[in-house]
Amino acid sequence: MSNEGDVFEGKNLDAAVRNGLETLGLSRAEVTIKIIDPGSTGFLGIGSRPCRVQVMRRPGGPPSSDLEEARRRRAGRGRRG
Repeated sequence: MSNEGDVFEGKNLDAAVRNGLETLGLSRAEVTIKIIDPGSTGFLGIGSRPCRVQVMRRPGGPPSSDLEEARRRRAGRGRRG
């Protein structure tokens, strides 16, 4: 991944983001996403454009609150009350 991030396309915003995350092997918490072109469905499909997003690795990694939440969820999986 370059410092500026990589550009990914999809039918809609969710598909474009999912494509980027799967390709890069990162989670949503590890990246920042910039919408380059929201895309368009066109009229009856004519003139449609895919959604384009730029996916960049978050400087310093995921926010600490996301890491703490993930640790709590993992720690709670093995316990049954």
